[in-house]
Amino acid sequence: MILEHDNGSIEDATLFLDKRGDKGWRHAFASYLRKTVNMNPEGVRKIREIKLKDWQENSLVQIADMYSGAVYRMVTEGDDRFYKLIKKQEQDFWNFR
Repeated sequence: MILEHDNGSIEDATLFLDKRGDKGWRHAFASYLRKTVNMNPEGVRKIREIKLKDWQENSLVQIADMYSGAVYRMVTEGDDRFYKLIKKQEQDFWNFR
C-alpha cells in the first residue's frame, strides 16, 4: 500500500524481499510490483531493483521485520510494549484500515 500512496516520494528505490519464502509467491509479488505500482503519476519509476536477501544475513531486513512486527502487534492485539521501544525512531506513520 505504501507504494500506491507515497505521493511521489518514492523514486528509483531498491526493494529487498526475504528470499526464504515461497519462490512462486516472491516471483508473483515482484511481477505485480513491477507491472502495477512501479510508475508514479509523472512516469518516474518507483522501483529500480528488487533484491532477494536472507533476513538472517542482513541486518536491515531484520530491522524492518522487527519494526513491522512491533507495529502489527500494536494494531492487531493492542500490545504496544515493543512499539514504545521504537516509537522515537519513527519518522512517518501511515495507518491504513
